[in-house]
Amino acid sequence: MLPDGCRPQESLMEVITPMWKDRSPLSIGSVAVAFEAVCPTRLDLLHKHYRRLCKTLVDVDEWGQGDLLNLLLRYARTMLPRPKEDEEIDKDVHLLLTSTEPLFYSRNPAVVIAAVRVVYYVGPPSFHPKIVDPLLRILHMSPELERIVLSYILASTPSLFSSHFTHFLISYGDIPDTKATKLRLLLAILNFDNHAGILRELVEQEAVHEIGRCAVRVPECAEQCVNALLGMVDHGNDQAVVVLKNLVPAATVERLAGRLDTIHDPSARATVVWLTGQYAEGSSAVDGLASYVPDVLRRMAKSFKEEKGVVKLQVLTMAAKLTVLSTDQRIGQLTKYVLQMARYDVDWDVRDRARMLVGLLAGLDPTPDSDEREGVVLRREQVKMVLFQGKKNVVEPDEPVNATIGTWSAITGKRSIDEPILPDWLENGVESVLRDSEDDVARVVPPPVTAISSSSASQQRVVASVPQKVEQAAPWKKNLDQFYQEEEEDSGEDEDSGASQSESDGEPQDGSEESSDEEDVDDSEEDETESNSGREDIAHQPS
Repeated sequence: MLPDGCRPQESLMEVITPMWKDRSPLSIGSVAVAFEAVCPTRLDLLHKHYRRLCKTLVDVDEWGQGDLLNLLLRYARTMLPRPKEDEEIDKDVHLLLTSTEPLFYSRNPAVVIAAVRVVYYVGPPSFHPKIVDPLLRILHMSPELERIVLSYILASTPSLFSSHFTHFLISYGDIPDTKATKLRLLLAILNFDNHAGILRELVEQEAVHEIGRCAVRVPECAEQCVNALLGMVDHGNDQAVVVLKNLVPAATVERLAGRLDTIHDPSARATVVWLTGQYAEGSSAVDGLASYVPDVLRRMAKSFKEEKGVVKLQVLTMAAKLTVLSTDQRIGQLTKYVLQMARYDVDWDVRDRARMLVGLLAGLDPTPDSDEREGVVLRREQVKMVLFQGKKNVVEPDEPVNATIGTWSAITGKRSIDEPILPDWLENGVESVLRDSEDDVARVVPPPVTAISSSSASQQRVVASVPQKVEQAAPWKKNLDQFYQEEEEDSGEDEDSGASQSESDGEPQDGSEESSDEEDVDDSEEDETESNSGREDIAHQPS
């Protein structure tokens, strides 16, 4: 039973908080998991333990390292100042980054990805290139992991991997999802330096949409892309025509129009018809039109009944464009025939398009009743602007990747309910003093002063600064019997030494006295010889 007024969360926090002080690295990972489950928002409880957790990060077990890294990532973005490229990095931020880098070499891919998250979302842009080698190292560990790593590379800064595009080439055994992710990644890292190798890979895989985007992003290779797409059209790939819609120049439209009978895909046929009407201006026997354009309208009017709805819509639009560009009666008759066929078509979209075009072209009819019609009547120039400039060619933009490294949304493209949210940076952070602990305070004991003079005082400081070795008694490893036996032996030796000492004290001292008398006689004889030799030296000196 809990005490009155005590909530379960508070009681659990009282249990978890002292566990951060445990010096064993094996328990830190479990404490981090419990902290995330009980009180994930109380990051202020980690102030005193932050630096020690960073230093012990390498010693934590590999499954606890991932949870601890995620916790330190949230703490850093919530409590530490945001690092800037032109300023010095905060010491606590730098401590986390330097403590995380050794985990790039972990054998556990989950730890490597967690370390990449910390360096990428905590470090400044100058630290981002450090994530390249770790991700490439774990890229080919398994097919399942390959797709995950590719998705995380797309969620980061793909341009960092532009020089390593050979790691992302498609192999025969790739699953469809991995293949699609590689194509997106190759297009994301495309630049002028590697466009030749990437374009060869795209052509080999017949990735027509990626080839079209390659031509837009690197204009220098646009001609190569167009030739590759035209070659695919020759081999029966009708989808290449849809991409050529936004890339092909006017000179190659005639080439596509001549192959219209060999193209069977409805979207591809509709694209060729749209291109023919869009680039129909020219000089030929038919005033204002290119030479091949009237024949395309004739063939499409002949097969109008059998065409799909998407093709019929483009045929109607092309006929209206040709009517605006040319005043030839044959073009006008073909246009009226197509509009009359569309009026009774089974598809209501086709009927609506025909009705709209009839009203749009009303101002071009030279009949006397045209001036009496009600409503707005557009002139030829206005109708031309509506038909040719109303909808410009737009290449589909690249889909932006708004996902976080280490989340499911980066892999599936859909945000999950329980996905962790990366907190925003706190620009200035909290005060660094809050993270000071007893381990950070250096204990300095001043040496005692033992002399007055400066020289001796300096010597004493040097001596005092050198640590003295203290002899420690060896541990007693004997049993009780050996101890009593040695004690008896020591007592016996003491009795023998006492008896010998008493005997030496009772002996006479005559020999010692005689020896001392002989030493006195020898000393007196030496003094006499020295004095005699001194007198002789004085006598022999010249006067």
